[in-house]
Amino acid sequence: MTAAAFTGLLLTILSGLYIHLTETWTTPYRLNLILHPVEGALTVALLALYLRGHVQQKRQGRRSGVAAGWLSALLWGGALATGLLIAPGAGHHVDRILVHRWLAYGAAAVALVHVAPAWTRLAPAPRRAALTLLLAGLAGLGALAATRPTQPVTVDFEAALAGETSPPTNTDLRLLSATKTCGATDGCHAELTREFEAGTHRLAPTAPHFRKIVALLEEERGAESTRFCASCHAPGEALGAAPPNHPRPAFGCLVCHAMDQAHIADETSVAAGPEAGYAGPRKGYTLGLPAAHLTMFPPDGEMEPAGIDRYLIELNPLGHGRALRPDLLKADALCRSCHQEHIPAAQTGAFERLGCVDCHMRLQTPFSKSGSDRPHLFLAANVVLPRLTEDRERLASTLSWLSGNFPPAATDSFWELRTGNDARPSRAFWLVVSIEALEQAGVEANLPVRVHTSNVGIGHPFPTGVLDMYDVWLELRAADADGRVFFTSGRPGGIYHTEDGIHRLGGTFFDSAGRPILRHRVWEKSRVSKRVVEPGRTIEDDFDVRIPSGVGPRIVLTARWLYSRINSPFMLWAYPDLPGARDGFEAVEMAAARQQIVLEGPVDRAQ
Repeated sequence: MTAAAFTGLLLTILSGLYIHLTETWTTPYRLNLILHPVEGALTVALLALYLRGHVQQKRQGRRSGVAAGWLSALLWGGALATGLLIAPGAGHHVDRILVHRWLAYGAAAVALVHVAPAWTRLAPAPRRAALTLLLAGLAGLGALAATRPTQPVTVDFEAALAGETSPPTNTDLRLLSATKTCGATDGCHAELTREFEAGTHRLAPTAPHFRKIVALLEEERGAESTRFCASCHAPGEALGAAPPNHPRPAFGCLVCHAMDQAHIADETSVAAGPEAGYAGPRKGYTLGLPAAHLTMFPPDGEMEPAGIDRYLIELNPLGHGRALRPDLLKADALCRSCHQEHIPAAQTGAFERLGCVDCHMRLQTPFSKSGSDRPHLFLAANVVLPRLTEDRERLASTLSWLSGNFPPAATDSFWELRTGNDARPSRAFWLVVSIEALEQAGVEANLPVRVHTSNVGIGHPFPTGVLDMYDVWLELRAADADGRVFFTSGRPGGIYHTEDGIHRLGGTFFDSAGRPILRHRVWEKSRVSKRVVEPGRTIEDDFDVRIPSGVGPRIVLTARWLYSRINSPFMLWAYPDLPGARDGFEAVEMAAARQQIVLEGPVDRAQ
């Protein structure tokens, strides 16, 4: 009985470690997952028989090892009970799985200590067999745990622009467009799926202006070159899993949840962890597809996994999570694979920059309904998509985000604005603006004014990304004490390189011949001229405010930065029939300041 109990104990331990430490989801893995509850029950039965002898020893007055035996029995009983609660499936009971795991580990440790003395009295042959089984099992598990069995698929941006496709793969790449299957099963990711379906990444490939840019690329470079745009916006199209301009979004959960490497400049692969600064143009990325696990999902991505596959995922949701949660998932390197121009160095001066997910997928914001999971709306500055889809809830969330109407993510930042010694701020501050009169001036004179703008809350330059499509301008107004405005600078409707005297932020792309690029034809981009506010930096804008007669003795200056996602020249091309296209999309106030100035000398104020 000692040999049987010890062998059963070893098999159960190895079976549990196989489930815990690896996520191969191969046929042996799945078979072990099914048989594990049976193995556990048999082990408990064998140990119960083994302990019966210790009960007899207790009656005969020999108490050695009896306490350890009963402790082991209690722990195994607890592990068996929690295992039986997990076995029916019907939901991802992660808390029960964790309790089961640690009860089983504790029971195994105590049982090994308890059985070891009896094991030493076994004959050499069964002892060697058990030891060989243990060592071989541990070596095999160690090898499996050290590797993440994936099928690599690389997207190369330059090759995509040339119309080349990635090598074929055994995995059905239609899964790259899938989202519904992740939320179709009760107890799974229904809320996250709903968020993602309404979010920027999912909807961007369907935006009319994006499709118009893709059509322009096709006209200039040919249909196959559109894979260049699709490489980020619709990877399913880039990899040939969906035809170009397919009506269904080709950006699904798997694009990020299978990302293994981000290739940025000089063929360098950026792994998870702290990154260096700007490394140059992005080159592409590699998906590490967990091929064996993906065979459990319907290839069209519309339905939930069927039958035994769904049951196995419910038995081991933690293994399912490990298979689809690569090391790169929370690192900025993943985002840089497509948003390279957006993301600066991890460190800016003396202050450490928050990561991308710390802001754009921040937990516990008013915009998240996903509980303990990071929200998948990916809130940022894109007000175009929710307006086009008439998603009022998403639009309201985006406008609140831009206005900073939520507590900041960094709770101990030097830049926090506080209302008291211990008060935490109730809102986030992206930019801070201040107004300075450089000299004193009286009526009928010019008052030199400087506006300081500091990027105190954005972890990347402002603005960033599609700089040639934005309209970001500084509005300065001067009014007398009665509120009558006598000076205004700043208006919408322009772009960064417009020579209209307006203080703007943004950029202009130039081709190799030095000509400005219009209509966001980034495939022709050779250099960029830009004006942005870097993280932790301050820019200055100078004005000459003419003070007319009859104003004074005090005036009020108001400065504010206004942001429109799409400027009017691009709007007139992309949406010529949209009402108000000439004015661009509605502007959002990003930051503002108000300053009262006392004029110099006597004032002849008109009555």
